[in-house]
Amino acid sequence: MTIQIDVFPIEFDLSHHPLVAYRILAPNPDEAGGVLAARVRKMSNIPAVWRRGENCLITSAEFTLAMADTLLGQLHQMALPTLKNLTAIEPMVSVVISPAIIAQYVAEGILDMGYADDALSDALKAAHVTMGKVQVIRQAQFKGLVIGGATPALQITVRSTMNTSQSLDEYLRQHGVEKAKASGLEIKCRKTSGTFDGIVGKLDDVASGSMTHRERLKGYNPTDYPASLLDTLPGDHLVVALKPNFGKTIYQYPIKVLRLVVSMANLHQFVQSAKDQRDIAGQIKLSPEKRNEMVQMVWGGVQRCLEDQGIPARVGTAYNQVSHSRLFSTAASLGFQPQLQFAQRSVSINQDSEMLPALRHSGVFRIATPTMKVAIVDAIPGDSHEPKRLAHLTRFRELFSSMQITLKRSTELLRVSETDPTRLRAMLRQRLREAIKSEPDIILIYLPTSDHDGHSADDKSSLYNVAKEVTIGAGVASQVIYQKTLETDYADANIIMGILGKTGNIPYVLAQPLPFADLVVGLDIGRRKMRNGGSLNMGAMSRVYLNDGHLLGYSLASGSILEGETIPPEILETIFPPEEFGGRRVIIHRDGRFPNAELHSLIEWGAAIDAEFYPIEVTKSGTPRMYRQVQGKIDQASKQTIFYVDEETAFIVTSPPPAFKNVAKTTAQPLKIRNRSSLTMSQALLSVVSLTLLHYGSVRPPRLPVSTHASDKIAGFLLRDIRPNQLKGDRPFWL
Repeated sequence: MTIQIDVFPIEFDLSHHPLVAYRILAPNPDEAGGVLAARVRKMSNIPAVWRRGENCLITSAEFTLAMADTLLGQLHQMALPTLKNLTAIEPMVSVVISPAIIAQYVAEGILDMGYADDALSDALKAAHVTMGKVQVIRQAQFKGLVIGGATPALQITVRSTMNTSQSLDEYLRQHGVEKAKASGLEIKCRKTSGTFDGIVGKLDDVASGSMTHRERLKGYNPTDYPASLLDTLPGDHLVVALKPNFGKTIYQYPIKVLRLVVSMANLHQFVQSAKDQRDIAGQIKLSPEKRNEMVQMVWGGVQRCLEDQGIPARVGTAYNQVSHSRLFSTAASLGFQPQLQFAQRSVSINQDSEMLPALRHSGVFRIATPTMKVAIVDAIPGDSHEPKRLAHLTRFRELFSSMQITLKRSTELLRVSETDPTRLRAMLRQRLREAIKSEPDIILIYLPTSDHDGHSADDKSSLYNVAKEVTIGAGVASQVIYQKTLETDYADANIIMGILGKTGNIPYVLAQPLPFADLVVGLDIGRRKMRNGGSLNMGAMSRVYLNDGHLLGYSLASGSILEGETIPPEILETIFPPEEFGGRRVIIHRDGRFPNAELHSLIEWGAAIDAEFYPIEVTKSGTPRMYRQVQGKIDQASKQTIFYVDEETAFIVTSPPPAFKNVAKTTAQPLKIRNRSSLTMSQALLSVVSLTLLHYGSVRPPRLPVSTHASDKIAGFLLRDIRPNQLKGDRPFWL
């Protein structure tokens, strides 16, 4: 058996392909530099990348200063808004071409060229799947890495997206321009994705002065489609605005080159059959064997591309445990033991089915509600489900009784009998307020399955969001149970775990507390995209745990923060008050990257209150996949498999996705752990993997540590204005 990862070492001969560096004079160097690099690739047909934060363009030595001056003149004639204040491109002579530069140059420069894009698209074409109007497209994505601080490497990822044969023109005729704009319709042209922002006009309409849209678009020398296409289109051809997902500049395109982006959220608009929707969703997921096969296809395409273009570079075979054993490990090497402490004994849970028996036989670690008062609100239409609901409650009563907890009704059953959607929401609010007056520990809310299937997660009009808005806003725990859940008892364990956690009970803690810390804090923020391409932070939140995983409470920063990614110092100081954190050793798990300014503020505040802060980044997306190979067969990587990138960064598979019968198998997505603290890398990893044992809302350990688990759900609540009635509390409302 061996482990391998979708990361490949790069050999690059600088003597035969020398690289040079340029700086630019512009007030917005990073924004302008990224656009400039793209224009060098397109207009000069030479690979180029921009080094953010360094004011540095890296490109081939064949791109001379004279070529740079000529390109700058052409760009000024095009009047691109991002480059209008770019005044000069100057050579840099002291730049050392590091492994990081080489890795980025290959991943974002060479492999973003038109010839590479065409070659790699062809390599994956056989893996596309068409089902009715929807086509599942496989796309290769690349990222440059440095392994062990010295070796440039290429991360290869295969991403599955969905397209439709329905044209944007047809969609607009069917649904209307205003509805498409209001719904945030996703559109794209090659690699540029964003939302539909309206129709600008027709090609031969005058755009500004005496220039038509056709002439203006040709003058931009477009990079996403050939400018010659504009000469073939009729004068009444529509020009459409696209608001990019990243960046602030609105782009305009002839409608012919734009494609609709199909997502799971809008799939029902293109495919009506529930079975067909499930089949397409199954094609999005890739088993380890199929994913590895596609990555190998891309790797072969990369090799051929480099050879065909005469580029003196080679991408080696994937890192694996045989050739690079020192880079691979498991959580056992960290001293990790999956032992949980219950009331009477510590237990190792190896399967999901062992959790409830452990609670019954070993006892709930800390019981906060020996008599749990329960209110029931039933919004399922009709009464045919009542026997199943009663059987459901009987099972719950027996299970809680076996854990020394008595369930008691706080009020009579409250029914919601309306069918009109508006009246239904109004009556649900009324019944929930009646339930809240009975002072229950928790409200069980039974909802029709149609509410789950017919609404997106962020739809404020869904009964689920109405229920959460009322109960969380009142500081009362609630558990939503859909009608389909009553059909079987498979979800009983998860529901019971959720009820225990929401009502302040502590089912279990770590049998082995983290000896190098006193507290563990999860830090995350909710963001809302702004129309200018930025984001508004809607709230910063921390979750505080003892070193054994016992939840002490949460703290929610009030109000909006600011535009951008960084939590400012004044908010950090309220999240980490000296009376709670002064003199303590505190691990801080950040959901995503620590901006440098935020990290500096955090360390400075820790020193001011005599606390030792240990910041650790936990990133859940954009990581390379790992596999286990046994006798030539590719399978899921084992639980807690580790790949060390360097002294402060590692990828770890915490909890592989479950395999269900008749459900498409998917490949585990490792977490990226970056240690920004004085802890050892082993201690940082141990803090993460240990806290994956502690999620109370499910019997199955999640991918993420409990400190950052459900951060997307919390952000969704905050962005939908679903907030607890207190800024501080000790009940996990997000379960």
